[in-house]
Amino acid sequence: MSIYTTKWRPVVASLVLALAWAVPASADQHGQRSHGKLSAKARDDAKGKGKKTLDVIVRFRRTPGATERALVAASGGQVRKEHRSRWMTIRVPANALDALANNPNVEFVASDAPLAASMEVSRQTAGVPSAVMPESALKGAGVTIAIVDSGVAQHPEIQTMVAAVDLVGAYDPTFAPAGSVDPDGHGTHVAGIMVGNGSHSDDGRLAGVAPEASLVSLRVLDATGRGSASTMLTALQWVLEHKD
Repeated sequence: MSIYTTKWRPVVASLVLALAWAVPASADQHGQRSHGKLSAKARDDAKGKGKKTLDVIVRFRRTPGATERALVAASGGQVRKEHRSRWMTIRVPANALDALANNPNVEFVASDAPLAASMEVSRQTAGVPSAVMPESALKGAGVTIAIVDSGVAQHPEIQTMVAAVDLVGAYDPTFAPAGSVDPDGHGTHVAGIMVGNGSHSDDGRLAGVAPEASLVSLRVLDATGRGSASTMLTALQWVLEHKD
C-alpha cells in the first residue's frame, strides 16, 4: 500500500534537477566507461594502493545472489549494500579490482564516488533562461516531488511535505515529515524553490514554482553537503519502491 494519496506524475525532471545539484566532487570529464568494465576513476583510485580497500559499486549481469556474494568474498571484499537493478556496493582490496571487473558475471565496476551539493550548474540543468520566470496558473496540485539532497528543515514556507527519509542520520521507518532535518541547508533551499508558499514575502510573490505539490525529502548528504553515490542509489531505490 502506498504511503501517499497522490500519484507520482511524470515530473521526473524535478527529481533529476535535485540530483543534478549533487554533483561528484571529483569526476572524469570524459565519462567513467573509458577503461572497459572498470571505470576510469576506479582504476585511478586503485593505482599504487595494493591491498588497501576501496569502496566501489558493481553492476552484475543478473540480480545478485549467492554466486555474486561468493565472488565478492573470494576477491577479499565485503558487501556493504545491495541495490535494485543488479547493483551492489562493496569494499574490496584495490589490487583485486581488475580481476573482479574481468569476471564474466560482472557488467561494470565504478567508484563509489563522493558527492557534494552545488548550485553552480542548477540553472543550466533546469534549462532556466533567466532568474525571472513568468507566472503560471499551474501550482503543482496532485503532483508529488522527491528531493534527493541534504534533507529539508522545518520551515513556515514549506508546508506540503508528506514524507522524509533520512539515509544519513537517524533512520525513521515511518518516514514522518515532522522528523525531517537539514544540517547543511542546501536541500531546504531547493525545497523552497520548488514548493515554498511565499508566505513571508509581499503578496506571496516569492513562492516556489509548485507551491501546491506534495514533497518527499530523501536525505543523502551530511552536514557538510557531502555523501556518496551508493547512498544516492539507495534513495533512488526507495523512490522506485514507493512511487505508486
